[in-house]
This record gives sequence, structure tokens and C-alpha cells, in this order.
Amino acid sequence: MDKIGARFELLDDPLSRCEEFRPFCPSVLCERQAEYSENTFHAPFLVVTFPVNQKVADTMPAGVHVDNTARIQSVHADSNPLYDRLIGEFAEATLLPVLINTSLNINEQSTMNAPLEALHTYFCTVWTCCISATIG
Repeated sequence: MDKIGARFELLDDPLSRCEEFRPFCPSVLCERQAEYSENTFHAPFLVVTFPVNQKVADTMPAGVHVDNTARIQSVHADSNPLYDRLIGEFAEATLLPVLINTSLNINEQSTMNAPLEALHTYFCTVWTCCISATIG
């Protein structure tokens, strides 16, 4: 694929089994969020959609809904220092301060909240591994 963030079959079908209308979510460094979306505010939980500019639609189509909105996750160093650092390192390497994210669930199941739920999903998909870790 020639565009960063193009919809990857490996990610889309076997792992999350997302519907076509439910794309992945861009995780953006909070201080750079305004470069990608309009009328933004801190939204750390993948539950708010924002209108996105053409730059996002062109470079990250896997994270954009058909109505040119995205469920952007704001990542702030104070509340999520490891993820902020990961996105920062990725930005240094690629000049793109965004990573694709998604909720950990499969089609028609609620988001997982416990290791046992992750194992259940592991056995219901074609995942090749499932890693659980406590960070902090």
C-alpha cells in the first residue's frame, strides 16, 4: 500500500473483524491534535468523533469514517506517558505523530476489561498470540 495508514487486511479482518463503516482510531499527541482535526478537545477514550482535515483523509484513510470524521484519541504525557513517548518516537522516525489504535474487541462484542475476556477473544479469532502485561 502506498499511503501511510491504508486499511490493512491483516489488521482489519482477522484481528478486530471491524465493519467497513467502523475504522481504526488515530492516537494523536495532544499538543498536535489540532493539526489533524477541527474543534478538538482532550478526548482520551476513543468515544468522540471530530471532523478531520483533508491531510488526515489522504494519509490515514484507515482512521477516517465515510463522513470525514475520526474517533481521535488524545494522548497526553501526564496521563499516558509511555504511549506519549511511543508516539513521539514514531513521530521522530516518520514525521507523523499518530498511531492507529482500536478498542480491544471483535464485532458485536463489548470492549474487553479483563485478562480472561482477552483470552476468550483470543480463542474466538485467528490471533497467533495474546500478551497481557501490567505497566506502572
